[in-house]
Amino acid sequence: MDVELNQATFHGRFKKMVMVANGFLLLLAILVNFSDIISRNLLGTSLPWAHKTTVWLVILTCYLALGPQLKDGTHIRVEFIYEKFKGTSKYVVDLISHLCILTFAMMATVSGILMVMHAFKGGFTETMGSWYFPLWVTYFVCFLIGAFIMTAYSVYLFVSSVNVLFVESTDNLTAKV
Repeated sequence: MDVELNQATFHGRFKKMVMVANGFLLLLAILVNFSDIISRNLLGTSLPWAHKTTVWLVILTCYLALGPQLKDGTHIRVEFIYEKFKGTSKYVVDLISHLCILTFAMMATVSGILMVMHAFKGGFTETMGSWYFPLWVTYFVCFLIGAFIMTAYSVYLFVSSVNVLFVESTDNLTAKV
């Protein structure tokens, strides 16, 4: 009973943390996009990093929210196909979903590192425009987003798996007694 309560408490707190983080990230995406609009209209130049950063921030919010959404079963999916799966096959479909999210995060992390190294190796340290914003910073954002998704989602899956395994093992023990 206490384990189920702790799991529900953890899930509720994690979901609130994700909602706050997503709100902050969406606000940041809006501010970045707004700064690009102001720069274009007032300074006559666009910020080349703004579009990529906005897109990556929105992608981050979507992927970050997937953990609690998958746990609650409230994420968008094709229900008429998903409902046809039962037992182990439903578990395999969920496992493939989790692996896709972690693969995306790993690819974003690795490509962010490679792009930063390429920017320094090739001497691409500044962008075009009047602000001369370092190009490697935009690529570093890709690394940070991937690492953040991978870390947060891995911790969420680990804690959820441990709780599920622990609850199932204690249920089996009480059933035998």
